[in-house]
Amino acid sequence: MTVSSTTSRWLRPRIVAVLVVAVLMVTTVAALSASAWAYGATVRDGAQLLPGTTISSVPVGDTSVEEAIETVSAHLAPTLDRTITVTHGDLSWETTPRDLGAVTDLDAVVTAAAARADDLGFADLVKLRWLGSTDGLVSDVAVSVPEDEVAAFVATIAHDLDRAPRDAEVGWVDGAVTVTVEGRDGRDVEQDEAVLALTEIVTGDGTELTVPLTTAAPAITTDIAEQVAHDVGAAVDVALDRAVTVSLDGRTETITGRELGADPEVDPLVAAALAAATSDGDPPSFDVALTVADERIGAVLDTVTAGSAVPARNASLDLSNGGFKVTPERNGAAVDRAEALAKVHAALDGAADRVELELRTVRPTITADAFRQVLVVDHSTTTVTLYEGGEARKAWPVAIGTNNSPTPKGTFVVGAKRYEPTWVNPARDRWGKDMPERIGPGPDNPLGARALNWNRPGGGDTLIRFHGTPNEASIGTASSNGCVRMFNKDVIELYDMVSTGTTIISKD
Repeated sequence: MTVSSTTSRWLRPRIVAVLVVAVLMVTTVAALSASAWAYGATVRDGAQLLPGTTISSVPVGDTSVEEAIETVSAHLAPTLDRTITVTHGDLSWETTPRDLGAVTDLDAVVTAAAARADDLGFADLVKLRWLGSTDGLVSDVAVSVPEDEVAAFVATIAHDLDRAPRDAEVGWVDGAVTVTVEGRDGRDVEQDEAVLALTEIVTGDGTELTVPLTTAAPAITTDIAEQVAHDVGAAVDVALDRAVTVSLDGRTETITGRELGADPEVDPLVAAALAAATSDGDPPSFDVALTVADERIGAVLDTVTAGSAVPARNASLDLSNGGFKVTPERNGAAVDRAEALAKVHAALDGAADRVELELRTVRPTITADAFRQVLVVDHSTTTVTLYEGGEARKAWPVAIGTNNSPTPKGTFVVGAKRYEPTWVNPARDRWGKDMPERIGPGPDNPLGARALNWNRPGGGDTLIRFHGTPNEASIGTASSNGCVRMFNKDVIELYDMVSTGTTIISKD
């Protein structure tokens, strides 16, 4: 194709312009590249974070690693020191992420941000040099917390909250059957769940956690206990107010357990009622037993038997003025108290509405026959006299106890009669310390030829004896250790004349 001169004149300047532009562009690119590579070298050698670097929303470009760590740490402090509240109802526990040992990866994030300058390519350098930023300069800091620290904190909460179910209890208080302990649900902290939830809050931005719990109801709730208290209480009231009449020969007293201060035996009734209520069994019948003090019932018996009961009279001996007068015994009449108490107790428990008392003959414990044969030891005359049928039959001289070891006074009876007794030392640490442990029959025996024990009227040896003695010079004096000494011939005679059970009266 032929190009006209006119066309040639038009294209020639435009081609030149294009060539100039191309040359300028190549020159510019070369200059920009050189400038970018030079800037990159400057950034690498400056030990600073790249411009535009942002860590956890904090701009830290053109700062050193240490400055960046300090700046971001100050920004993160409120997050690590924020109060986290764990609650259950009105109870609460507080902690902070820092208290739980929370840490961040800030050092690693800043170090990684500082290392990015080494990885910049030409495009990143150009963009950073001429636009002031590049991709990948925004980072977040992660928070982590040791699981064992969180678990320990949750365990503390569980220690405060965990409890077993508590059954309600019923008892007798201040004269009424009432609920003494209210039932209460048991509860257990779900510790694994709580550790996970708290860890999530610590590593996030939450501030509150409600303790996850499982609950267990008691076997005996307060509602059950209140119903049992009502049912048992009604039965107890009936028992306490049941009227019982006690009578003897037309004299009567009407009493109730409540008036006598009775204590109902509530525990077995409550136990049976609770067992039935918790097993859907039939309600039990309530047989209420009452505990009443014998003294309270005894006072009622005294009132009813007043004027009807007559005490028995024992025979007695009067030795005054040198005489010997026996007052004979007399039968009495009385209610058998033990039997009457048992009957009234049973009636108060519901066995009967009326108790008829019965008078029975009461025999005296000492009859005139006890004075058929009497030995009277007279301390003033140092004699013992045998009375038979109220008449003095024979008297013998004796030795009695010293002032330091006197012969006891009062009424006694002859106990064991001992023929040629063996003497056993009764006071090895006192007056008998220089004497043998025992001395057999013979002329040196301190008991002589015979011994008659003194017993108390109701039984029991007194360790006092009528006995013979080798120390005949002591007869007629107060020289013994309490026993009544006699000449051997006299004690042999006494031994043959009296029997076991003979009354002994020792007097001034």
